[in-house]
Amino acid sequence: MDETIVALFISGGQYQPLTKRMFTALRDEIDPTIAAISTLMTAASFLPVQAASARGKKAG
Repeated sequence: MDETIVALFISGGQYQPLTKRMFTALRDEIDPTIAAISTLMTAASFLPVQAASARGKKAG
């Protein structure tokens, strides 16, 4: 999530990072795609932590 700030300052031209496109889409239009991508990014961060926690409880 921190890369959004960096992407806003260094991106330009016709190629934009995903975070800049998401930020622009949130500001300019309402699109459920942004919510879906945000959910996937959150799940991709949460699931490995949850799996590691479950594995630690099983081993200990």
